[in-house]
Amino acid sequence: MPDEYPTEILPQDGFVPLMDIRGLLKMYPALVAVRTCNVPTEEAYVSWDQNENKKILSDEAIGNCEGLSMNLLGGCFDKDKHSRFRPLAERAKTDWQGEKVQPVVKGDYKPIEGERLFFFFYVKQWMDLPFPYRCGFSSKADYEKARSDAEKYVSEKDLKLEGEIIGVFEGKGKPVKVLATAEVNHHPTPMNYWHVQMDCRRIGQSKGEATGSEIKKIGRMLKEIVLRNIQEAGFVYYHIHPRYYKQHPTFLDCCLGYLYSLKDGLNKKECEKFMRSLPLIDNMNEVRNPFA
Repeated sequence: MPDEYPTEILPQDGFVPLMDIRGLLKMYPALVAVRTCNVPTEEAYVSWDQNENKKILSDEAIGNCEGLSMNLLGGCFDKDKHSRFRPLAERAKTDWQGEKVQPVVKGDYKPIEGERLFFFFYVKQWMDLPFPYRCGFSSKADYEKARSDAEKYVSEKDLKLEGEIIGVFEGKGKPVKVLATAEVNHHPTPMNYWHVQMDCRRIGQSKGEATGSEIKKIGRMLKEIVLRNIQEAGFVYYHIHPRYYKQHPTFLDCCLGYLYSLKDGLNKKECEKFMRSLPLIDNMNEVRNPFA
């Protein structure tokens, strides 16, 4: 196994600082991201669920789910070649803002030894996924604002939810059921342009508004959903056109993009059939009536 970090996944001059994942979904509905299991394959499962007839993943297989780290496929990221490295440098934890990228040295990363499972996430399934968690409010005014924000969000997103959007306020600090949401966003780092995250926050909150402790609570609930809905198979039916990640695509880029678009078109029916075959996230009955 090669032990030199793959420079082809580093941000390049002329790349856009941030790809529009929602925009990509309109062109590529089968957009898929991949993540490497945190532990060796033999440690990935803890039990067998006889009712569901499937293996249960260990808690360590995924790790924390607030800002779940993944890699977008269909561009320059190859799951077999590029998922075999764990970045260690501090800059791997920060978003790339278009600055010049420093060379990668061996102390910046560690090759992943042994066999590891791949986990696949179809972005469409996880974008704007509503799910319940419990939250306490410091005052009735904060609660009323949360209710107003949530109702506005649900209306704008046209989410079809049964029952109340937020539980009844029972007093300061007493937890009530509240809806949170997950979404997949591009978070390119100076060591990986194709890095994306599954971000989560309470419905109605703007990005960055939630406190760290609140995000952790939401992340714990999201993790339960992720562990139940993990997929170990993924298919790329598309090739991301350079115009989505290059500021000024060259003539050659456009020619290659056109050829790939013809191939994507041939795969369109197969892709649509595959997307229809994907099961709903298995907590949807609970989500449709989270306050029952």
